[in-house]
Amino acid sequence: MTGNEPGYGKTKFTCPFCGALAQMTWAYDQSAKEFSSNRIGQAKCNACDEVSIWRSDLNSTQQFLSDMASRSVVVDAQGKMIFPRKSTAPQANADLPQDCKQDYEEAREILELSPRAAAALLRLIVQKLCVHFGEPGKNINDDIASLVRKGRLNSDIQRALDVLRIVGNSSVHPGEIQVEDNVDLVRSLFGLVNYIVQEMITAPKHRDALFRLIPERQKEAILKRDTPKS
Repeated sequence: MTGNEPGYGKTKFTCPFCGALAQMTWAYDQSAKEFSSNRIGQAKCNACDEVSIWRSDLNSTQQFLSDMASRSVVVDAQGKMIFPRKSTAPQANADLPQDCKQDYEEAREILELSPRAAAALLRLIVQKLCVHFGEPGKNINDDIASLVRKGRLNSDIQRALDVLRIVGNSSVHPGEIQVEDNVDLVRSLFGLVNYIVQEMITAPKHRDALFRLIPERQKEAILKRDTPKS
């Protein structure tokens, strides 16, 4: 998180159109009924003049109290960007397995609209990754435990997998973690997926590619060195 992500009411953020960190000029819908919920705001980028459209998350009571406090159309609130539908989640690691990429892109696309649904898709990706790591993929908790027993995971990767598992479970079952409308929390989960892929797939692939450059004579010496004595 850089703090420059687009946000409702923020006067400066990274423009979803031109990508520049720019000042934003806000205007709010005056046609809506007084004290109405879901007020619409428009943020005009001072760098490219493109306009993003936002919807306030305030319910009617919160809107009333905010209006009475500020006597202003500009309110202190949270909201969702409804146009353009450009995700603020990071791109997938290039080594993410092909059968996971569609789920990842779908999760990116719906993040701002439904963090809960995005978290559920990321949990599905973890389930598929466990299969790529040699596990059955039927029970994520059992798969993670098996990978730990086999020495395949360090503590950081194990925690990352468990965070994705638990938050993903909370998106479909009532729990202590509130996922609905928590875009920042779910956005951070995309980074965990990329971290897992980096450590479990990308880094070993690069190491193996470099090891193949070693002459066969040295490889044979390494194999002889590491073969247990009878």
